[in-house]
Amino acid sequence: MPKNPFIRELLWLFLILLVALPLSGGLSALIDHFPDLNASLDQELKAPELRAVLLYVLTVLGCYLVRLGAYAASRVARLELAE
Repeated sequence: MPKNPFIRELLWLFLILLVALPLSGGLSALIDHFPDLNASLDQELKAPELRAVLLYVLTVLGCYLVRLGAYAASRVARLELAE
């Protein structure tokens, strides 16, 4: 991993953007198996492209929040070990 924090975060962002593509596709396929949820989403969003973009954005945010949580846990663990 690079020592520069900006480069490290940029690499994490690119990785998350790549990982979010199949995850959002899987989430969309999972939603398709529930007819009631699928119909209500189609009725609310009006466009299937909007649904795909919304799922992608939610997946990116979820992945990044998990990444931040893991980073925070590692920091806390490092502080505990230092004491």
